[in-house]
Amino acid sequence: CTPQTLLNDSPAAWGGYAPRNFDGRFRGDIRASLALAESRNLPAIDLLARLGTPRVTDLLASLGLKSLSPGERDIGLSLATGGAEASPLELAAAYACLARGGTYRPVKIIASADSQEQYSSTKPLISKASCGDVLRALAAPDRTRAISPQAARLGVAWKTGTSSRNRDAICAAVSVSHTVVV
Repeated sequence: CTPQTLLNDSPAAWGGYAPRNFDGRFRGDIRASLALAESRNLPAIDLLARLGTPRVTDLLASLGLKSLSPGERDIGLSLATGGAEASPLELAAAYACLARGGTYRPVKIIASADSQEQYSSTKPLISKASCGDVLRALAAPDRTRAISPQAARLGVAWKTGTSSRNRDAICAAVSVSHTVVV
């Protein structure tokens, strides 16, 4: 899937699971980059169904989302719509991995911004090109400017989301030097 891949944002059901989009509307064929930025549920679920949840949960677990450890449970397609648990620190580690071009590092709490801790280099888990595609989709200037002109000038990539039944809401923002999850 590339940013230009057309995904279908139309009503669909998978074995009785008939999700909707948060806004209750459907847009038909939509580019993958826009579907990601706009949190369109149906394209995300369709793509997850094609990739397979075990493959995706394995990748997410390798990015530090420990609640999705392989073999723990099969969350199913609700994984694409907020059906999985993750802490803000786990999400921060995963988003920071995107900013590092696919290289994962565990989160470490530091006492000072002056810390000069060194990390050993590891093999990227996601290609640098794919990380760039995702970050560009999430940092689209017009989309970001509507929320924060300063963030648009800084090229901040950001994503919002909700858990199942809207129990939790998150916003993750990432730049080359900072990652914030609220």
